[in-house]
Amino acid sequence: MTVWRRFLENQVPRRHLLVFYLGIPGMTAFLFGLNHAGMARFLPVEVGVIYWLGIFLPAWLMLDACSRLGAAILRPWSPPLWLTLLIGSVSAMVLLQPYAVWHSALYVGHMPPGVNYEIAAPLPSVLGEWERLLGYTGVPLFWIAINYYYDRILDIPRYRGSLLEIMPPPRQMAQEPGPPLPDAPRAARPAAGPPRTADTLAPVVGFALQIPPEIGREIIALRAEDHYIRVYTTKGSALIRYRFGDALKDVACLDGLQVHRSCWVKRSAVVKLTEDNGATSLELVGGVRIPVSRAYQKVVQQAGWA
Repeated sequence: MTVWRRFLENQVPRRHLLVFYLGIPGMTAFLFGLNHAGMARFLPVEVGVIYWLGIFLPAWLMLDACSRLGAAILRPWSPPLWLTLLIGSVSAMVLLQPYAVWHSALYVGHMPPGVNYEIAAPLPSVLGEWERLLGYTGVPLFWIAINYYYDRILDIPRYRGSLLEIMPPPRQMAQEPGPPLPDAPRAARPAAGPPRTADTLAPVVGFALQIPPEIGREIIALRAEDHYIRVYTTKGSALIRYRFGDALKDVACLDGLQVHRSCWVKRSAVVKLTEDNGATSLELVGGVRIPVSRAYQKVVQQAGWA
């Protein structure tokens, strides 16, 4: 099952999808046309509504596409949601500029004689300066506000993957792994007992209760993503709404270390430590890479991982 299919079928009710992708832009277009906003001041009400529908529906889809692309590109840096939305909205406005001019030109015939309209202008000349300023600032702010409402109030994650997003495990490393890093002293290990299954390798409280069964409970790493945590297991990863600080308390029973202000790693999952252009990272089983910040390098060295 793909992430998108899971997003459609399980994570977000269809009514929310319809409201977000059709209801919000449609209602906004209706209000703009009804109140003769922008170019619609020179058009009949019904034509003005149609005009703004032709603006808002494609614009909304472009905002969505640019925000998704921005989230995919920026994911390694775990940016705040507002930054992803801001970059997505600004990019969408730039890309939509030629379309907006072309679309506006289609309604010249409905305008009264004598209205000065220049198709070559960056924006239709019938718009005042305050309307242009409102467009440049209002669209990003409106886009950010709507998505924060979905993300914070409705608990529907925006542009960081769907809730409990299931991702397949990374591809296995082609090269042979280096020598294993020193593990805990043998005397410190628990006495031999019954074989432990994957489900017994994770705490059964806190965020572990939200881990989808498809990826098991053999946790190898945690990574904070704003108000969410990405849980890595040997079978994949899942995005869960949970505080990273609380998650660290939940995994205190496991043999692992915090190696970054937003990352935790299980000792037995570490394959090797690598350095690239001054950046240190841990390579885990399955090819997962977790960064090690400078503040935690000494902790990693003292644990015998370097």
